[in-house]
Amino acid sequence: VLAVNLKGAFLCTQAALPMLQVGGWGRVINIGSLGGQMGGIAVGVHYAASKAGILGLTKSFARHLAPYGITVNAVAPGTAETDLTAA
Repeated sequence: VLAVNLKGAFLCTQAALPMLQVGGWGRVINIGSLGGQMGGIAVGVHYAASKAGILGLTKSFARHLAPYGITVNAVAPGTAETDLTAA
C-alpha cells in the first residue's frame, strides 16, 4: 500500500517535474483520504499511514515548487457507501 499510494505519487511527480519546470507552470493533484487526516478504525494502519504521507508529500512539494509556478494540492474524498462500509 505504501509503495502504490505514497511512493507512486512521489515518483510520478518527480518524473513530471522537468516538463513542468520548463513550462513555467503546472498542477499536481494527489489523492488523499480522511483516513490519512484522522486515522481511525475504519481503515487499515498501512492505508492511513500512506495517505498521511501523501499529505506531507503534497505540502512539501507545494512549498518547493511554488517558485516555479507549479501548484500542488490534494483532494480527500469522504467515505462512499459500499458493502464494505455498511458492514
